[in-house]
Amino acid sequence: MNAVESLNSKMFDVIKKCIGKQAILYGYGKSGIFIEWLCSHVYGKKFTLVIDDKKAIPGINLHRKIILDYVDPKETVILVSFRRERMTENDMSQMTAYGYEEGKNLFYLKDMIIPDTLGLYSFLEHECGTDFLKRVDQSEFDYESPDATACGASRERSLLDMCQMPGIFNGKVLDFGCGKGAAIAIMKMAGIKEVDGVEQSHMLAEIARDNMKKLGENMVAIFNEDATEFTDLLDMYDTFYLYDPFRGETFKKVIKNIEESVRRKDRNVTIVYANPWLHREVEAGGVFKLVKQISTEFFLNIVNVYENE
Repeated sequence: MNAVESLNSKMFDVIKKCIGKQAILYGYGKSGIFIEWLCSHVYGKKFTLVIDDKKAIPGINLHRKIILDYVDPKETVILVSFRRERMTENDMSQMTAYGYEEGKNLFYLKDMIIPDTLGLYSFLEHECGTDFLKRVDQSEFDYESPDATACGASRERSLLDMCQMPGIFNGKVLDFGCGKGAAIAIMKMAGIKEVDGVEQSHMLAEIARDNMKKLGENMVAIFNEDATEFTDLLDMYDTFYLYDPFRGETFKKVIKNIEESVRRKDRNVTIVYANPWLHREVEAGGVFKLVKQISTEFFLNIVNVYENE
């Protein structure tokens, strides 16, 4: 069973608990936010209420446990986003008083899925032993480039959502500055069949290859090359993904290389650029035009999508 099948199996066990019931999510930390997104976006199960006694987030309708006075426990399942040991005796006595019993209509998701913070990368690390989440700063790179940015995993929820949008990731995809291959893993989970990566760091490229091996993605090619020198093979790809991997002259050269590839081999090409600091440089050559801007959880909140004219 691969990682996707394992996640689906565990999530279907969760969803089964909710059949014919209204579901309440208890706890809205990182794991709670992720599980709300996963249930609604991937498995089509929306929560009737979200309860968190310690948080107040503008724009998010969070309730306190007192709301359970108005809910029938016979018609309800509560899914708790944190581990059992974090539930205090007072909380448990309150839950019992409201009519909720562990294993009957009260379930702890971390005990059902993974013991760590719930997320796609953390799930892959727990299930398969991959290495995605640890950030690598420029000072740790095994090469020198003033244009390189730090290596961090793409925002998993945003990327998976974008992969499911029609017209974004077309044909064969190349991830420039792929780092440890986190984005490639998410794209493969989303069903994108052909994805490769380019990474100049030998250390990161080896980690990416090892990650793909652990995920069983043996057909993914990780090219350990300077992005500016990756030229002729560009003709094989239809979509180029950049999560702000580099700036300066390196970025300009890569865009020019993609433009030259389009001139060599006439085809429809898409550039997906997350955290688009150098938007004007993409359009400067007159080959690519911004056609869509997606609001996401990336730290600049936007991802630009360009197509050749």
